[in-house]
Amino acid sequence: MKLDLFGSLFKNKKETNELSRPVASRIKLYEKDEPSPDFVAIDIEYADSAQNICQFGLTVVRELQIVEQRCWNIQPPGNQYDENYTKTHHLTAADTTDAPTFPEAWKEIEPYLQGQKLWAHHATSVEQPILNKNLDRHNIPHDSYRVNDSRELYKRPECSGKGNGLEQCCMALGIPCKNHHNAGADAYMCAEIIIAHMKSQQPNWEGVPVSNEDMRKKKQEKRILHLGEFLEYFAGTPSGKEDVFAEISSTFCGAEPQIIDVFDKGDKTTEGKTVSVDFSRLDKSESNPLYGKKVNVTGIFSISRKEIEAAVETMGANLVSKPARNTDAVILGTRNVGPNKLRGIEEQEAKGHHIALIVGDNDLNALLYGDGHKFFE
Repeated sequence: MKLDLFGSLFKNKKETNELSRPVASRIKLYEKDEPSPDFVAIDIEYADSAQNICQFGLTVVRELQIVEQRCWNIQPPGNQYDENYTKTHHLTAADTTDAPTFPEAWKEIEPYLQGQKLWAHHATSVEQPILNKNLDRHNIPHDSYRVNDSRELYKRPECSGKGNGLEQCCMALGIPCKNHHNAGADAYMCAEIIIAHMKSQQPNWEGVPVSNEDMRKKKQEKRILHLGEFLEYFAGTPSGKEDVFAEISSTFCGAEPQIIDVFDKGDKTTEGKTVSVDFSRLDKSESNPLYGKKVNVTGIFSISRKEIEAAVETMGANLVSKPARNTDAVILGTRNVGPNKLRGIEEQEAKGHHIALIVGDNDLNALLYGDGHKFFE
C-alpha cells in the first residue's frame, strides 16, 4: 500500500509529468488512519535549517503492547550542526562522528516502517515532510510515507488547536515525560499517548500550560527556585572556608535532603571504599536514563569515582570534565565538591539550561539500579 504525504498536492495529473516529480510528490490522496492496536510510532531530530536528520527513534506496538524500541544517531552531511538546533536536542558532531549516514541507517530503519501504520507527535510539520525530504535528498527510492499525527487524538477545544504538544499530552495523561527531544524517548511517549487513546483514557488538562513557552517558564521557575535553595549558603561564602555546608533540598534532588561539604578537601582515593558497582545489574539498553547523556562526576561517594565513571560509560553516557552548555547531569558526592562545579551549574541554570543533579549515594543507587528517569523529568 502506498502511503500519502501531502494529500491532494497534485490533483490534476494531466497538467504535470508524473515521472518528472520527486518520488515523494507522486502520491495519491488517502483518508487519515484510525488508531489500531498495531502501529509504529516514530520521532525525528534534525541538525540544521535544511532539516538533515541526525537522530531517528521508533517504538513498535503490537496488540497495544510495546514490543521494541530503537534509536539511531545519524551523521548529517559533513557532520555539521547548527547550534540553534543543538540547544533543543543537545546532539553535536561528537555524538555522530562514528554514526552511520542517513542512507546507511535507512537500510535498518526501512523494514520497521514498510506496510505499517505510522504515528508521530507533530507528524504534519516534522516527521512526515522531513522523512520524505531526506529520502528524496539522498535519491533513495521509496513509496511516500504518510505519518499520522497523534496530536489529533487529544485536542483542547478552548485553546484553538494549541496546548497539546508532547509534554502537555503526557502531563494531562499522567505519562512520564522523560528525555524529551531524544528521538527514541519521544517515539516511546507518542506510542504511550496512542495506547492511552485506544484504552479510552481521558486527559486532565487542569494546570497544564497551553504554550510551550508557558511550559518552559513553569519548569524554569521551579528549577531556579530549587537551585536557590541549593546554593543558599554557598553563594555568600568566602572562598576557602572549610566549615561551610550546602543543603540540598529534597524537592530539588528528588530524594532525601543531603548535606554537601563544598570545601572539604578530603581523601580522593579509593582507600576505605567497601562498596562496588554491580555491573551485572546495569541497564545497558538504549532506553536507560543515561544513554547518550553528557555527565560530570564530582565529589566523594562510598563507591570510588572511577567505578562510578566506568558505570555511567557502560550505560552509554559520555563523561565531561565540568558542567557546560551541553551537560545533561552532574553526579555529586557528599564531600569534596568543587565550588567551581557548583558555579558552573548555577551559570547554566541562569542561561536556561537545566542540568539534572544526582546527589549522594541514595540518588546514585536510584540512577544506576532503579528509576533513574525521574532525575531527567
